[in-house]
Amino acid sequence: MANTLPTKVARLVQAASKYRSELGEAPIWDDRASRLLWLDVLGARLFVKDSLNVIVEHNLKSFTEHITTIVPVSEPEFKDIIILGTTEGYAKYDLSTRAFDSHPSNPIHPSHPTQQKNIQARCNDGKADPLGRLWLGSLVRNLQTLDVVSDAAGLYVLEGWSGTPTQVLSDVTISNGIAWHNDKMYYTDSPTAHIDVMDFHSTDTLETICASRRQQIKCSEGYPPVPDGCVVDKEGYVWSALFGAGCVRRYNPETG
Repeated sequence: MANTLPTKVARLVQAASKYRSELGEAPIWDDRASRLLWLDVLGARLFVKDSLNVIVEHNLKSFTEHITTIVPVSEPEFKDIIILGTTEGYAKYDLSTRAFDSHPSNPIHPSHPTQQKNIQARCNDGKADPLGRLWLGSLVRNLQTLDVVSDAAGLYVLEGWSGTPTQVLSDVTISNGIAWHNDKMYYTDSPTAHIDVMDFHSTDTLETICASRRQQIKCSEGYPPVPDGCVVDKEGYVWSALFGAGCVRRYNPETG
């Protein structure tokens, strides 16, 4: 029998915020304090909406040019600590004291081989896997033309704040949506217009996981749209934000 997808209707009931962003991304629900966090990537602004619907803005432009992802720290004693993706790499931020601590390995991304002054590498989407390791991707942009540089970016993994990031993928153009479900890891390099899948087991090495990467879900023939951030629901279906289409799609991961 064919694997059929139940009919679901999603409606936008209300806006979470009226704050306008240049590039709004990375919403995440923080169970530690019942709050919603999200970003304006290009403005390096972090927004926090609490259970009383009070919104607090954290402007981090004095620390870094971009804030690209948010990952709450799970330990209860660090309930206000989050790990951020930044222009340079990883950073630790305290929501209560507003203390910003850049990781000593930064910048994690090597300069583009051409060494042109108008080439900028920065981090992009990232998430923590079921073992607590933080995966963080990057992109490289020509600041003169604003075009991304093909195959110049990568994907990195940090195993604990005291560790050093390991580059696990290269030849990436825009490293994007990452998510896990059971024994699968989903990964997006946006310009490929595909969502890839990797086999993921707790005993696997990073090399073994990445070696199993293969294209799984075809979202389009190319821009527009292309897949951006993604999550997986409890039924195992993949939700992808389609950049250039203004929509979110729910995919059956087996049939695409």
